Amino acid sequence: MATPVIGLDAIPHAVRNSKVLSATDLEQLGSVAALPSDEEIAAYTQREEIKDLFDATIGDTQTRDLQLHLKAKQLLATGRTDEAWMVLLAE
Repeated sequence: MATPVIGLDAIPHAVRNSKVLSATDLEQLGSVAALPSDEEIAAYTQREEIKDLFDATIGDTQTRDLQLHLKAKQLLATGRTDEAWMVLLAE
């Protein structure tokens, strides 16, 4: 029996309509069984590289979103789908 996945319909609108992420990236994101928890996301955003990204884009949400999507794309390219989700869901 196949493991259930979240599918493309569960991907948030801002991620689904990304100018950075490809259809293949979106399929990879949709293939997870569940999204990371708020606690997992909060812990991940304490990483230095993520904190630096947020600090560098204070007041510029458009650039922040672009940088987060670029980071997620890098993670997806190396098979780190769960981490990509944490980047995309970081606030």
